[in-house]
Amino acid sequence: LVINTPYGHSARSDGFEIRQAAHRRTVPCITTLAGASAAVSALEAARKPGVTVRCLQDLHAGGTR
Repeated sequence: LVINTPYGHSARSDGFEIRQAAHRRTVPCITTLAGASAAVSALEAARKPGVTVRCLQDLHAGGTR
């Protein structure tokens, strides 16, 4: 997981290189503080007992697996 929040003069080119490297290696890349905060919250929630992962398509179709 890459968290890159650009700031400053060279941030645009540096950020591009970082995002490109993450993409080449199929590593998720987050570019905002709000996104990073949401990812941390999701990772913390996923560690709790009883949490299950369900397919979004199943939920949309009304499935409750």
